[in-house]
Order: sequence, then structure tokens, then C-alpha cells
Amino acid sequence: MDPLQLQASSLTKSSTSRQTTLSLPKGQVFEGEIVKLFPNQTAALRLGGMTVTARVEAALNAGQRYFFQVHQNDGIPRLQVLEADQQALKSSSADQGNAAKVLQALGLEENKANLSMIRHFQSEQLPFSKDMIRQGAVLLKQAGAMNQEGVQLLSAMNQKGFPLTQETFQSLYQAEHGKPLSAQLQQLQNSLQQLQTSGFSDSRTAAVSNLGRTLQETLSAGTMNLAGRTDQTNQLARLFQLAGAEEAPGSVRSGAVSLLQKAGVMPAGMDTAEGLAAFKQTILKPENQTAVQQIWPEMGAGGSGRKLASMEPAEMFQTLMTRFTPAKGEAGRQQLQQLLSLLQQAGGQSRGVQASQDQMQQMMQTMLARASGTAENQALTVLLQGSFANDRTSGAQGFSQTAGQLTQLLQQLGLHHESGIARQPASSGNTPEHMNADNLKQSLLQHMASLPQPVRDQAETLLHKISGQQLLSQEQQGQYQQTAVQVPLSLAGFHTDLSIQWEGKRQEDGSLHPDHCRILFYLEMEHLGETVADVQIQNRSVTVHVYNDTEKPDKLMELIQPYLEKRLEEQNYSLNAVHWRPVNEEQNVYKTPTASYSGWEGVDVRI
Repeated sequence: MDPLQLQASSLTKSSTSRQTTLSLPKGQVFEGEIVKLFPNQTAALRLGGMTVTARVEAALNAGQRYFFQVHQNDGIPRLQVLEADQQALKSSSADQGNAAKVLQALGLEENKANLSMIRHFQSEQLPFSKDMIRQGAVLLKQAGAMNQEGVQLLSAMNQKGFPLTQETFQSLYQAEHGKPLSAQLQQLQNSLQQLQTSGFSDSRTAAVSNLGRTLQETLSAGTMNLAGRTDQTNQLARLFQLAGAEEAPGSVRSGAVSLLQKAGVMPAGMDTAEGLAAFKQTILKPENQTAVQQIWPEMGAGGSGRKLASMEPAEMFQTLMTRFTPAKGEAGRQQLQQLLSLLQQAGGQSRGVQASQDQMQQMMQTMLARASGTAENQALTVLLQGSFANDRTSGAQGFSQTAGQLTQLLQQLGLHHESGIARQPASSGNTPEHMNADNLKQSLLQHMASLPQPVRDQAETLLHKISGQQLLSQEQQGQYQQTAVQVPLSLAGFHTDLSIQWEGKRQEDGSLHPDHCRILFYLEMEHLGETVADVQIQNRSVTVHVYNDTEKPDKLMELIQPYLEKRLEEQNYSLNAVHWRPVNEEQNVYKTPTASYSGWEGVDVRI
């Protein structure tokens, strides 16, 4: 379970865990056990896992359970036993008769919704109020959630201080039980595209068009590695470029050629004088000119610039390899296939190498498994570092490219929408309805009512998903703060959600202390599947635990770790260790902020 869903789930499961904070405002009702009686009508009461000392205005028996209502909460709290048949309200079991008596004592109607909520509060030993039961019953009926899940979420909202409104309930429900954010975005985009061909009125057509444009901007903002694509076609293309890169060290060039040969992509001897001469002859053959033009549109024999025929074989090889930049998708795969065929032809081999997606993946795995020696490892290191390029931008804040893109994506989703409205000058005259729909949430709010009903339902569900994330994004416990966000990503065409959770001590400016903190990354990837990275920082020393069920890629880790160490050192951090473990060992990774740090124990009771 990713951090955000776990944070949502913890709302409804917190009642079963040990409570550390209790809030009992005036009018609140709870079921408690008399632990011990003291003089002056004072008693120790047990509520769940907590003990409260209060003044009770009734003759009670130790060891018995009663329903109490908070009458006064100044100083020592003053409690009243709920006015009803006390013998009937002694709760040795939470049966329907007892629940009905509680409703009667509160002056509430005896119906399915009210009975269900009372029994849940009894079984979980949670406090409640008359208004909560009355408002909650209406809310659950409207939401169609008259079930245990609905009641649990309702009680959690009350405990966390969330307003008991339909919007809040639906938002939190979507955060815990809804489809992934990326899936909802894709579904709504497909529905809007289908509507664009329908003959709607001008206002509805404009709503569909404007929301569709904002949605596409959001999806584009989450498309990663646009400049440094990491699919197999471009990884192989990068190796070809390294093989011919004149500016690269000779060991890197020879290592790239050796790797291509080990994978069966480049014939043996291609880097010799005879091999290079044969490659030039193959390139200049008339029957190959169509393929050459398709692989290198600007470098064909009839193209502008210096003629290929006038180049020396080594110069031609370097020029063509360094300028091999395949297109995206299927067109790029076909260009790679044509290059492989020309290489095999130059090597005197009649059987061409196939370049399907599965076969290209196998080629890359073969290179990684068979890489040996300094030259091949250097070539692989350069290749991998190019895949993980994350240079700092030139902006004032100095974000890395990835951090800048994620920041833009959070803005585009509308996770800072309300704070942006609050910062608007009062004199601007802009209301939420008239502001430019420059983020997805604002666009949903502005155009949702104009959509046809089925698509409107999808848009409303997506809006609740975003709002639920906003409600759950931060949790404060003492000096420690926990922040979680979830963003949709597209990784080489694979759509997924990235959840990030920060935990740490809060500084005066509201930021987390960079020397002592923890960051959790949760990502479902196309080939690696469920992946969790737990980054723990103590005294600027970084320890990384990666949880994944695939076999540990020892060779890959060996090549990447020095690069990771170097990049961390640039930020004045040191790498302590990187561990790779199966997913089933990460069950204890997700903890509350106080559980993540030692020295925080005790009880804080507020009445």
C-alpha cells in the first residue's frame, strides 16, 4: 500500500490502535469503565486504552461500564451518566437493545443508520455526540455508504476534526478506496475525447475543450525523461553513439563496441580497418540508399554537406554512429532494425538481427550480464548516468530538473489551489469562478457542471480524489510533521502514480530539518512492479532501503552507487549504504512520524 493510501487507511483503523491523544469536548458521549472510585464523586475511567480522571455526578460501581456525557470540561472534567435506564445501558454487550436505549437517551430516532453507528462506537470504544449521529446518518444515506466502511470513515472524520460534510466524506473515501489518480486521469481524458465529436451546444463544447486541454497539460507535466528517454531503442542508440563519439575516452568507445558485439548487435571485427571499410562499402551501395536516408535523413549520400563517399571509413563510422538518433515509438524501432541489418550485411552475415521490444530488452540484459573489464564497465556507467540525468536548472531556486518538474506537476494538479486563491489581492476582483483555469482542480470546478452526466460523474470523482489528497497531505504530531503527496507519472509510456512521504522535525520556517529526516517513495513500475524506496537521513548520512521482489541487480547497483555517492556529496550528504530487500519486508516501513523517531512516548489527554 502506498503512503497516501496508508495515511487514508490509518484514519479508519486508528481506533483499533493505542490512542495517545484524546479530545472530549462538552456534549461528547463515550462508553467507559469505572476503574476506581475516589472521594468527592471522583473516579478513574478507562476509555479504550486510556485512563481519565473525572468527577461523576452519580452513584456508580467499580468494574461496571456506563455511557457518560461531558457536562463540563473546565479543570477536572465533570461527567454525567447518560439519562436513561442505567441497568439497560450497562454495556456488557453491544446488542441492539443497548444501542436503542442510547438513541432514546439522546432523543434520536431508532433507525438502521443510527443503530449501526452506535454499535460501531461501542465496539471500537470511541466517543461520539448527538449531532454527530444525526448529521452522520444523513451524510451516509446521501453517500450510499450505509455500511461498516462508511461508519468507520465517519468516526475517523470526527476524531480528526474534519467537517462532517458530503464533500469531505467523498474526498476521504476516494483517497482510501478510489482508483489510482493516473487511471482516473486517463479515463476522463478518453471520455472527453469521445465527446469532442458530439454535436453539443457552444457552452458545453467549450467546457469539454477547455477541461480536455487542462487535463492534457497535467498529463504532459507528468511525462518524465522527455530529453533522456530510457527505453531499449534509445539505450542501444546511445551505445552506438558512444561507439563513435570522438570526444569520448578511447576506453569508453572500445567498451561500447565490445558490449554491442557481446549482445550480437554488431559483428566482430567491425572496429578494425577491414570492418570499417566493409561498413563504408555497405553504406554506399545503391540498393541501401533508401535505408540510409530513413536512418539518417540529413546524412544520406544525396544529402547536403560533405559527401559520405569522400570520408575515410573510420570518420564515416564515427559520423553516422554519433548522429544516430531514432524517432519515438515504432518508427524508431524500425530505424534501429535497419541499422542492425546494415551492420550484419557489412559483417558478411546473411541472417539479420531482429529488434522487437522483447529482443531488445534481452540484448540489454545480455550486455549487463556479460559486461566485464574496465572499458565495458565505463561504457555502461556513462550509459546509465545519461539515463538518470537530473541537472540543476538555472532558476533562482536552483531546483534539479526532476524536482522542478514535480513542483510544476503539483501546481498543475491544483494541490495548492486554495492557498493560491488566498494569496490573491482583495482588490483584484477575481473570484474562484472567474479565475483562469490554470490548474486541473480549478478547471474541474469551473467546467464540471457543463458536462453530460456520465462524464460529470468521472470528473466529480477525480475532483474528490484531488481534494482527499489535500486533506491528508499533512499530519502534525508534536515537533514532527508528516507530509504525503501523490502525482501521476508517465514513464516511457507506462502510466503510474508516484507517492512521496516526508517525515521529520519541523523547523521554525515550516520546512523539515534536512539533517534528520526520512523520505518514502512508492512506485508501481512496468517491469519491476511494486517498488518502495525508504531514504533515511541522520546527521546528513543517507541510508537507502529498496523493497522489490525482483532479484537484486548487483551489476547495476555496482555501477550506479558511485554516481549516487557523487551526487549526494554535491549536496553535502554522504551515502552510508544501499540495501535491496523483498517487498514483504517493508510491512513495517510505514509508521507515524512519532514512531519513526525514538524518545517519543506518553499520553496527551485534552478534555
